[in-house]
This record gives sequence, structure tokens and C-alpha cells, in this order.
Amino acid sequence: MRILAARLRLIFWVLFLCCCWHACESYQKSKIGNLEIDFGAKEGLDDSSMVSQNTLQKILKGVENGNKENIYFYGLLKLYGISVTREPTVAAEHFLRASNLGHMEATTAYGVSLATGTGVPLDEVAAVRFFRKGTQLKDPNAYWLLGTHLLEGKGAKPSYAEAAVLFRKAAEDANIPQAQHALATMYEYGRGVETNFQLAAKFYKRAAEQNHVESIYYLALMYAYGREGIAQDYTHARALFESATRFNHAPSIYYIGVFKAFGYGCKVDYHQAINWFERAAALDDYRVSPDAARSAKELREFVEQAHRRNEEVLNQLTGQAERHSDSAHEEGMGLAVGDGSGAPGMQGRGRAHGREGFEEKEEEEAYDMGF
Repeated sequence: MRILAARLRLIFWVLFLCCCWHACESYQKSKIGNLEIDFGAKEGLDDSSMVSQNTLQKILKGVENGNKENIYFYGLLKLYGISVTREPTVAAEHFLRASNLGHMEATTAYGVSLATGTGVPLDEVAAVRFFRKGTQLKDPNAYWLLGTHLLEGKGAKPSYAEAAVLFRKAAEDANIPQAQHALATMYEYGRGVETNFQLAAKFYKRAAEQNHVESIYYLALMYAYGREGIAQDYTHARALFESATRFNHAPSIYYIGVFKAFGYGCKVDYHQAINWFERAAALDDYRVSPDAARSAKELREFVEQAHRRNEEVLNQLTGQAERHSDSAHEEGMGLAVGDGSGAPGMQGRGRAHGREGFEEKEEEEAYDMGF
């Protein structure tokens, strides 16, 4: 039991340290690959949209006439495959054409094409160049994308200070959750800015209110561990983790398992903990799934071992009660059979006492798993 508790505690802290190390990397990986959905949302598009043939002909006419809005919009249609054949290469060509005409979203979209190798060869240096052009055209998405590249040193020399300025611009002026999350991580870990946990929590919360799942998760971590000026609050942390589980967020699902196993902000429930660990393991998230699978296995073995021990204790107490009853009867000390006492009653009390005693022992062991 103590070995299991120690291992779970170690996993708990290792996961937290990994989150600190990969904080800024996580939001970048989770969003940049489908930024085009954000562009399309502004135009009222997603991958389930349809455009009538009449509207499509008007768009094509605008493309032919060199209208930058129609050129960009047609690029989105080709990127999504909405009412036309999906052709990322053609989409990128139209983004570049619209960019050359001064279209700010198209400029950033072409930068994303370069950064992700979508329809064009991967070229981080060129991507940075187009993101900078996008910021000159005042496109909010260009700010946080350029900030991400400067933070990670992709396509340009790393510059935490400039990245922080770019993130703050997009976070405060345009309320972009990706930028808010990035700025929050910089404040929490002191990258390019002075560490400020209150500001970190503020920007995590603003992004979380827009359902940015990584921000929900990192805000939960702040309350789970406590930070300077942020009181440790297991109940609040658990509520945040639970809200992130709605998005099948594996690390949050794993932490619910940890909370159930240790009784942080809730009652200890090993069976529920196992279920949460197994759910996190099934999501195949490199950050937590291996540890979740191991925790589920070890906790299940512990529960089964405890159940077997409980049965042994019950059997021992039942046998003692029966022997005591037989001895009392032989010595003439037993009560009359059928008056509601005697051997059956003693067996009942013995069984109840045995179960109660095991529960107390189990509670003590559960307590040993805490910090």
C-alpha cells in the first residue's frame, strides 16, 4: 500500500513538472494545425458548410476580377472542400494572391500554410515573414502566431520579451484565447516577463471562459498545488478538472483519478479512481496515458488484495464466534435457543465487527496515501 501511495505521489509531481516544462509547447501543438477553422468561423464557415451554386458563381466572378475578399474566401472553400474539391495547394495559392493584394487574414493564412506544410513546402522562416506582415496589417491571429514562433525559436531567433508583447496585444485587444493562454504561461513561469501568479490566473481564467481546455487545466493545476497569492483549493481544482473532462482532456481525466484515489476535495473512491485512470489511459495521450494505465493496474490489484484480506478477516471472526458459542453452550452458559441471541446473534455481531474493523484499517491506509 505504501509503495502504491508513493508511486502515485511521484506520478502526481512528475506530471506537474512535465506540465511546467511543456506549458508553452502544449497550446501551440493543440491549435496551430487547425487555425483555418478560426479563419472560416469569421466567414461563417466550417467543415459542414455548403455554398449554393449561385453564390459560388458570384465568388468565382469576384476571383476573376481580382477581388481580394473573394480570392481569400475561395481559398477557404478549397482548403475545406466546401462545395468544391478540396485542394490545399490551390487554397494556398489563393491565400498568397489575396495577401499580395493586402488582405490581412489571407496573409496570416498563408503563413499558417507555410508553418504547417499545408499546400506548400514547410518553411518556418517564410512563415515568420508572413506573420510579421500580418501584424503590420493588424491581424490579431498574426500576433499570437508570431509570438509562438519567437517563443520556440522557430523560423527566427528566440525572443521571450517580444513574444510576450505580441501575446499581450492579441490577448487584451482581441480577446484571443490562445494568446491569453500563452501569456498566462509566461507569467506563471517567468518567461520574458516577471513571474506574476495573479496575472497568470487572470489570463488562464479569461481563456477558460472561452472553453480553451488547456487554460482550464492549467488554472486547475494552480488551485491544486497552490501558488503565491493563489490559495490551494482542492474543491475548486476538482471542479475545473471535471469541466475539462467534457472535452476528453486526458490530463484532466487523469487528475480526477488522482483526486478520487487520494480524497482531494472529495471522498476516497478507489473504484471511481480506477475508472478515471482507465479512461485517461484509453485516450493515448503521451503526457499521462502510460502513467494512467499503470495507476489503474496497481490500484485495481490493491483493491482486490484488500477485498481478499477483508474476506479472511470475516472468516476468522466468524470462526471465532462459532467456537465461542459452542464453548458457551457446552459449559451451560449459553442463552436459550430462539430468543434472538446466542450463536446466530454472536455470528452477526462478529461479522459486523469484522467489517467495521477492516473499514477502519482501510481508512488508515487511504490516509497514508496523502501528502
